Amino acid sequence: MKIIFLLVLILLVVEGFPGAFNLVCSPPTVQTEPGQDVVLSCAVEPPFDLTDQTVEWSRDTDVIVHVYRSRADNQFLQNQKFRGRTVLIHQNLKDGKVSLRLINVTKEDEGNYSCCLPNHEVQSSVTLTVVSQMNKKTNKDPGSGLSSGSITVIVLGVVGVILVILGILGW
Repeated sequence: MKIIFLLVLILLVVEGFPGAFNLVCSPPTVQTEPGQDVVLSCAVEPPFDLTDQTVEWSRDTDVIVHVYRSRADNQFLQNQKFRGRTVLIHQNLKDGKVSLRLINVTKEDEGNYSCCLPNHEVQSSVTLTVVSQMNKKTNKDPGSGLSSGSITVIVLGVVGVILVILGILGW
């Protein structure tokens, strides 16, 4: 039983590294009007330099909006609708911020945008709503702010505590 306990504990430690930080998009919902520029913002917590990391932005999980890899933007992987309309703000990467400017927003840009750091297996999402001036309303839903990485860390932490208690009790 002690061997199983140690193996599970080692697994928790190894699996814990990808979730050692959270990626959070804030605010969780962004509202704009057609023709405007908008910035979608995510950040790692605690902050660290993302300059050498791969960053991928996608819409509705399958449309590639922007890719930053090997310290450069990669437009070849980008969906044609977004070419020439996105700017990753590189100077923010050193502070752990992943800010994507979307230029000349259209109603077709509306949807759920995901920011992903694939090397760390973390992602977070922000919803873009495009409304006309007459239909513009205030967002009152702040969202939970929990990313998949933070949920994984919480679950693994609870399991680890339970296993430690069981190990102490001699189970």
